[in-house]
Amino acid sequence: MRGYPWREAYFAELGSVGSTYWPYTLSRPRDFRGEHVNISGWERRSYHSSSSTTEPVPTVAFFGGSAAFGEGQRDEFTIASYIAKLAEAEGLALTVRNFGQRGWVLWQEMTLYEQLLADGEEFDLSVFYDGANDLAVQ
Repeated sequence: MRGYPWREAYFAELGSVGSTYWPYTLSRPRDFRGEHVNISGWERRSYHSSSSTTEPVPTVAFFGGSAAFGEGQRDEFTIASYIAKLAEAEGLALTVRNFGQRGWVLWQEMTLYEQLLADGEEFDLSVFYDGANDLAVQ
């Protein structure tokens, strides 16, 4: 990432993101506000469509490990953010919510998913993007 002028600030921010123990998932990120990385609760900030539609907008929730979180990318360039941008380019407004967590595996994501649903969250579509972390813990 040598050629990216934002890399040093990004990695400094990423190194400052703390976490705390959380029952059943083992960890939870602490809220963090930066120029490139922003986390509130379980969620990393994502691109929001500028559409001004009065129609209901579908909500797509993303779960996964580091790749879903957007390791190595700024908030506006994670997978969730790109999906929102691609949909907008096709005239479809989406609300995307990025619940990806660094280093997580599927059982942690499913536990969080169940907790969010039990707390009343509603998603029109949920995407689980997994692989490398699950293989690594085998």
